[in-house]
Amino acid sequence: MSRVEIAGQFNVDNAMCSSTQPILVDRNPSFISTTGISNWNRFCDSVDEVLVPLTKRKSLAKFSSLLLYLYILLFLVTIGVLPFDSGLQKYSAAFIWPVIVVYFCVYCETRKKLAASMKKVKEVCSQYSAIS
Repeated sequence: MSRVEIAGQFNVDNAMCSSTQPILVDRNPSFISTTGISNWNRFCDSVDEVLVPLTKRKSLAKFSSLLLYLYILLFLVTIGVLPFDSGLQKYSAAFIWPVIVVYFCVYCETRKKLAASMKKVKEVCSQYSAIS
């Protein structure tokens, strides 16, 4: 059994620190035995096609986590700088919940898309390894 490297992977739990590199199969077959795969380039194209939605989701997850962290920072600065009886401080906590809900929805959807994409990648791998 051979291992195919996928470049541009990201940690769903910390998407903000991920690169902007697209998620693609590393096409350098020097590290892998391609004898079990009938057409290496066609296999890579098929896997890359399956990973396209995940690359788009990676950008959205990165943006939503950045937005969440910036909003939390703004919230903490607001608490530390403004007096407690300030109207803005009283209502700023209410505005953090929509940001958290949006972040949580994007996070859950990203995990779901990741699992679905990896299942499709596994199917493509099975399809091409079965052809000899």
